[in-house]
Amino acid sequence: MSIDKLARSKILKLPTINAPEASEEMIRLNANESPRSLWENNESLDLNRYPSVRPTKLFQHMAKFYNVDPDNVLAIRGSTEGIDIIIRTFCEPTKDNIISSSPTFDMYQFFSEIHSVDPIDVPLKHDDNFQLEIDEVFDAINDRTKVIFITTPNNPTATLVPYDNIMKLLENQKNKSIIVVDEAYIEFSNSPSMINQINNFENLIIMRTLSKAFALAGARCGALIGSQRTIELLKKVVMPFTFSTVISQKIVQILSSNYREKTENHIQQTINERERVISTLNQLENVEKIWPSSANFFLVRFKDTTPIYNAFKENHILVRAFQDEPELKNCARITIGTHDENNILLEAIKHS
Repeated sequence: MSIDKLARSKILKLPTINAPEASEEMIRLNANESPRSLWENNESLDLNRYPSVRPTKLFQHMAKFYNVDPDNVLAIRGSTEGIDIIIRTFCEPTKDNIISSSPTFDMYQFFSEIHSVDPIDVPLKHDDNFQLEIDEVFDAINDRTKVIFITTPNNPTATLVPYDNIMKLLENQKNKSIIVVDEAYIEFSNSPSMINQINNFENLIIMRTLSKAFALAGARCGALIGSQRTIELLKKVVMPFTFSTVISQKIVQILSSNYREKTENHIQQTINERERVISTLNQLENVEKIWPSSANFFLVRFKDTTPIYNAFKENHILVRAFQDEPELKNCARITIGTHDENNILLEAIKHS
């Protein structure tokens, strides 16, 4: 069975928007652009010209970065755009549903509701370190389930879904539902990526990002990774000219260097700091619990949040506080900062 059976019928009829790459030798009289640049710059940026409809060089460098073929990659402007594209490609409004597991990244539900797709929640086990019970996912699936989001490591709990459980889900839902594995924080964990399975399961889509481990949040660039046909379908939904000339060229420039090697030290520093901060906090009286973390953040529950948050305010510290979610009462998600920033955090909590 082809992945086409899972796509919306209207999407299958859409042409893929492509345009030939224009070389410098070409006389460009086809796009109603200005023939001259009025802005003087030293970066060879022809901002009077539209960027590539599909930035081929960016796709090629992203593919090399993730060690896959260019046909297996779709560059996206962050995971939020990726979620939007996936739901629009595969989910029929007012008919289909998606599954995600709270507490988790709220954009899954956000985009499902925007597109009139029912969100089904299979909550993580609060009393078992927020683990996902894969059998409960199976129980929630029905004949209207089109996309299942698996977030590993999860945000905000920083917990993992075992590789074998994801494989069970892929096998169970082959030719039935799209399995999206959101690996935004995978580099901070010891968990293997699911990328090696994209050619075994057409219904598998991996979401990756340059925002976290690779320190490029301001560039708003990530990737959807899947089989060649799956990526072809997703491309039908993507708007043309998604990446500006400036961002596209800058990312290509960065990825052309030995950037992955540079980030290895940064990732290890973050992991070391994470363990130091968690170890110190676990000794403090007002800390009730810290969940095991496989990300660049951790989830902590305080016994009394009032003095803690007052101390944060006095020290100009921003954290993600959870006030309205019962399972996260008195909890905060805290990102690992620099060594000095983490020391300020620790001192603020100690003296609160």
